[in-house]
Amino acid sequence: MNRATTGNSTAASQTHRPRIAAVMLAVCAAAVIPWVGTVTYPLLHDDNMAVVNNPLVDGRKVDLGRIFSSTGWGDVPEYTHVANYRPLSTTTLAVTRYFAGSGPLAFRISNIVLYSMACMVLAAVMISLGFGMLPSALASIWFALHGTHVETVMFAVNREIILVLLFYLSGLLVVIRRSTMVPEPRQWTLASVAGLFALTLAGLFSKESAITMPFVAALIILIERPACRPARESVAPIAAMTTAVALYFTVRLIAVGRIDASAIPWQDNPLVLSAWPARLAGALQVLLEAARLLILPAGMTVDYGFDVLGLPGPPPGASPAAIAGGAGLLVAGLVLAAWLVRRRAAAWPGIVMMALSWGLVSSIVFPNWIILGERLMTEPSAGMAIGLAGGLAAIRAHSRRSPRFSPVFAGAAAVVIAWAAMLGALAIDRVGDYRDAETLFKSSLANRPGSTRLHNNVGKALMDSGRWAEAEPWLRKAIDIDPANAEAHNNLALVLGNAGMPGSAVAELQAALLHRPGMPAALANLCIILAAHDRCRDALPVCMQARERGAGVESQIARCERPSDP
Repeated sequence: MNRATTGNSTAASQTHRPRIAAVMLAVCAAAVIPWVGTVTYPLLHDDNMAVVNNPLVDGRKVDLGRIFSSTGWGDVPEYTHVANYRPLSTTTLAVTRYFAGSGPLAFRISNIVLYSMACMVLAAVMISLGFGMLPSALASIWFALHGTHVETVMFAVNREIILVLLFYLSGLLVVIRRSTMVPEPRQWTLASVAGLFALTLAGLFSKESAITMPFVAALIILIERPACRPARESVAPIAAMTTAVALYFTVRLIAVGRIDASAIPWQDNPLVLSAWPARLAGALQVLLEAARLLILPAGMTVDYGFDVLGLPGPPPGASPAAIAGGAGLLVAGLVLAAWLVRRRAAAWPGIVMMALSWGLVSSIVFPNWIILGERLMTEPSAGMAIGLAGGLAAIRAHSRRSPRFSPVFAGAAAVVIAWAAMLGALAIDRVGDYRDAETLFKSSLANRPGSTRLHNNVGKALMDSGRWAEAEPWLRKAIDIDPANAEAHNNLALVLGNAGMPGSAVAELQAALLHRPGMPAALANLCIILAAHDRCRDALPVCMQARERGAGVESQIARCERPSDP
């Protein structure tokens, strides 16, 4: 790497241990402080299906055989279209519930601890890249306080993202310390190669996005190999990572039956119905919003659907200005990455990490499960933090060579400090919205009033609190925005049934099934309401379908199959 650019030797990590300890303490504090008051907040939203109602995380035992042989939802029929495979993440959730119960405390604390560990490993990566203590500390604190990470830390299910980040950065740290340490790199040993294999596999078993780590790591190994070291030294670590990837996909194929992300509903990502040129145009518009979130995460929400981002669906459309802006941003990023790699500037691994991790979830190459989410910014923001530290280090090195340049570094450091403080303020403000489901969804809706899913989620939160009448207008608004919102139709049916309007409830359930054929919840509810009103001729075929989808409707089937009294 271009050590003249940074002006700092990674040997500092060997000789200045007290300073390293101080950096780690500061980073750990920044990673913990925003969440101190949240440890008793309830589990919300996706945590209900990923933890509370997940048969793999039931608290009675940790069934590793079942966890490693099914999807992350335990093959629940309602979620069979979601073929994710993250057994290590699921295992940690199951272990947490087994030892600590279903209360939020253990899940919150464990997420915070893992997040702080990931932030400290990120600081270690920066120090090992030769950025120096101050740039590494400032950039790591910037990352730890980033507002988009609120969603990552506050949802127990997003532990998968924290684990990926931890294993991803740990793998890069191993590679960097073996390939780029000065005065000379360390030898690859059997233990270090085995460790890299284990970290790669652990990352993939945590979440599929870890697939970019072997690419970044391989580039570091190949590009940063000193001329005095034989090329054959690069074979073992790259082969280890390649083997880990192959093993993961083999195990996934056996367990899930497929290696792709499964069928994606257009309501979640309308780009799935688009040809590649149209998908690229939509993805470029989304890229602008992602860049905004990385720079200024204001107006945060738990839903960035097509109706939120101004992408009408299906098929989506994007404004020419948005396409041009996104294209310009993409080209600029690629040019910067190429320039840094060509110069062997120390910041290049971070920029490449940022580009690859964003590209994976951007829908440019293939459609992602969701069009955008704050949690998807975690890995790109880590890459951005490395680039930020590299920039600060370069400015500092130049200022040391030219004293007249010293105020520039002081100004740059002040900007980063102010930026981090702003991010922290936004994060702390956003954290308070997670105190209950109604507050979370209403605050998100205030920022994104066009979201059909958020209107439905507010309605569902009101239903769960027994406020059925209050829920109805929220659900009807969700349907007005998107008549194809099957969940809103199903929830509205429950509200109408509770209000003594079975006919209207049946109509809403039929609408739900029209837009999402085979929806287990709608089938089960339709079965129940038809059987309850002695419409057994209509109920039986519906109940049979519901049973095939895993719904517990045996009593309704028995009632309808019982011979009528003479």
